[in-house]
Amino acid sequence: MAAQLSVEMTGDERKLAKKLVRAEANIDSLKRKLREAGKVGRRSGAQISTSMKGIHRSMLVLAGASGFGGIQQALNSINRSYITWLQNQREISNEAQKGAKSTVAFSALQPVGLKKIRRDEAIALGESYGLQEDRDGITEAVQALQSARGGDFKAGMDAARTVFAGTKVDVPLDRGLELETIGASLGLDAGDAIRMAYASGQASARTPSVLSAASAGLTFFDDQLFGISAAGAMAQGVKKDELGTYLRAAGIALSSGSSDSFQKTFKSLGVEDATRLERLKALADAGINTTEKLNEAGLQEIRQVKAVATLVQNMPDLFRIMGEVEKRAKPGLLSEQRMETEREDPNLAVSGNIDVLKAMYKNEQAYGKDSLLALHVDQEDLIRGNALADMGQREFLFWDLIDEQGRASEFSTVLASINAFFAPGPGGFLVELTDKMEEVRETMEKNVEATRELRDDGRRNAERRRRINPDAQNE
Repeated sequence: MAAQLSVEMTGDERKLAKKLVRAEANIDSLKRKLREAGKVGRRSGAQISTSMKGIHRSMLVLAGASGFGGIQQALNSINRSYITWLQNQREISNEAQKGAKSTVAFSALQPVGLKKIRRDEAIALGESYGLQEDRDGITEAVQALQSARGGDFKAGMDAARTVFAGTKVDVPLDRGLELETIGASLGLDAGDAIRMAYASGQASARTPSVLSAASAGLTFFDDQLFGISAAGAMAQGVKKDELGTYLRAAGIALSSGSSDSFQKTFKSLGVEDATRLERLKALADAGINTTEKLNEAGLQEIRQVKAVATLVQNMPDLFRIMGEVEKRAKPGLLSEQRMETEREDPNLAVSGNIDVLKAMYKNEQAYGKDSLLALHVDQEDLIRGNALADMGQREFLFWDLIDEQGRASEFSTVLASINAFFAPGPGGFLVELTDKMEEVRETMEKNVEATRELRDDGRRNAERRRRINPDAQNE
């Protein structure tokens, strides 16, 4: 049967007040030691636990409290120091856990010795553009662009820089990533695809987000300048969510992959082996510029007919957009556009600064000097919470001893310290709690070790398979 909590309050309130002052000084000193432990990178949970026990022991001055009011006064005092600090540690720990989980896939693909360095570089790049709500998106973008550029981290970062800059001028992160990934597969330089889409949107008086929606259709064009300009020319007569579909349809219709009857028309016009743009010009010169005439020329698929008819009827606009894109889609375009807007709208400039500062704060929580310490503190509270649950000690009067995440609550820390003073002998509550915490810690470590052994077994099995069959795929 678990030892029960018991508290009997006696003493003088004035003595309590003096002791509380000394306790807070002791707590502040121990917190400084904990921070120093985090700075030098100590990774032992036991070391952190020892320091925290020092904080708890300093709370024993609460034993001088008198009655319920004494507990309340003590708790209010602790709230100004230890508990406030503990809440901050939990906030940092939550952010550190999210940060670690969000970058694990990215780090796994980087070379040994460069994992943390490259992770920090990628996060810092996103931070400089004020990206802090979607940390997964930052590392996923760099990772995808690095892969699209043949594993070249620098090229991936260069492309990511343009994608992140695009978010400041109305190009959503996912659209920009899609554009740049396709651009890499088509042989474009890093940043070219998104700059071309942005310039095409400006030239056609459409928002960049509209033009970026057409990215999937670009793979059906042999000339990317023509393809992205064609999207701009069609944008006025096609719904945003259909623009990519119609761009794809135009690319197919003007290629050698369209219907045999339409290929005969191209042959009769002398453009059988020509580019898509040359074929489009030939159709316009021959007056094949309506849906009816395209049907007669052998093009029957409805979307292909509409797409080609739209382009033929907007040839002057198409060539104007192509000229604008070729002139404007240069490195630095997106940043220049943002700065130009900020010069006329100071509110936007300050808003951008606030985004950067928020990102800096979030990333300091996730990866900064206090993050490892906070994770250890959180781990210790979870161990204590598991131990309390195992002992059946979930609440005391109307205070919860375990929070909704399974951690020992702030109050349970104070209560355990009070009870340690009143029941210090063998078999007391704190003695049993300490023993249970060690059991939980040992179980946790065994579980972790078991997963490591399973991973090692997996590697050994894979190595055996490779020895038996050298052509076998890696895990």
